[in-house]
Amino acid sequence: MNSWEDAKFVEAVEKTGRKKLVISALWTEVCLTFPALMARKDGYEVYAVTDTSGGTSVDTHERSVQHMVQAGAIPVTWQQVLLEYQRDWSRKETHDAVMDLARDFMDIHLPAGLRALCDLNTLKLESGSFVEDDLCPYFSDVLYSLKTRSGDDSYVHVLIEHQSTLDRHMAFRLLRYVVAAMQHHLDAGHKKLPLVIPLLFYAGKRSPYPFSTCWLDEFSNPKLAEKIYGGSFPLVDVTVIPDDEIAEHRSMAALTLLQKHIHQRDLKEVMDRLALFITLSQIISLVHYIFQAGETSDATAFFCELAQRVPQQGDALMTIAEQLRKEGELTSLKASLRANWKSRAAC
Repeated sequence: MNSWEDAKFVEAVEKTGRKKLVISALWTEVCLTFPALMARKDGYEVYAVTDTSGGTSVDTHERSVQHMVQAGAIPVTWQQVLLEYQRDWSRKETHDAVMDLARDFMDIHLPAGLRALCDLNTLKLESGSFVEDDLCPYFSDVLYSLKTRSGDDSYVHVLIEHQSTLDRHMAFRLLRYVVAAMQHHLDAGHKKLPLVIPLLFYAGKRSPYPFSTCWLDEFSNPKLAEKIYGGSFPLVDVTVIPDDEIAEHRSMAALTLLQKHIHQRDLKEVMDRLALFITLSQIISLVHYIFQAGETSDATAFFCELAQRVPQQGDALMTIAEQLRKEGELTSLKASLRANWKSRAAC
């Protein structure tokens, strides 16, 4: 039960002269925990391989791991052990053996149709750590990249996630890893998205694995989710909608018409149509949008002319035009003073 109580075993360990132990065992709470605790007490640095050791229940496994961690042991997975032994692909004496293990794993476990796409001879280990937009890091266990058999510049990434405990949302978690791996590929300068194959390697207490590995099944209506996410997203392309049709868009008509023609240098061409729809509540939004996205050469003249065509909104539009004129004069004055100051400084 406890190998550390076997004097011959301890003697054999001591003869190696090494102080780092990597331990895996049949039962986590006995065969792994007991020698790990005693070895720590004797001054050894202990690495407990938690995913190749099993407890009599999920709870006893986790509590035993927690106990070892409190004593200073370091929990690791078999992939971590393998890759830390390798350390760097320049270590040719072990490189081929490590990659052979990875190739055999994929050859055995990848579905036949997907395996046929992959050129396993081009297998390469990638970073499995990602950072989301909110800057929260998260990690997949192992991420490999390889080329396809097509001979073009296509890539396939195989993302392997080991799981010994149950996670109802594992399918969605894998999807997040997949998207992050795709973004990582684009950030590296590639122009096309890679195929990313998520592979969940489960070795938990409960058998068989009880949850779906299709993320769409996490929705209350999977068929509707598949309809939304399984095809092209809806597109509203205002650049191709006829102006007459835009005129039927009720309260959206004025702003949609402006959005369609916003990149024209001369917005006077749409003035008459715009005058038919614009309301007082939309004037401020229209002003902001023109200045943020528009390319009109003279915004002040545009609002002055629009005021003449929409007399009921004339006061508001003329007020805006006057403010623009004053802001323009102030900007010109500041530019003139700045140029004058630079000229004097140069002297």
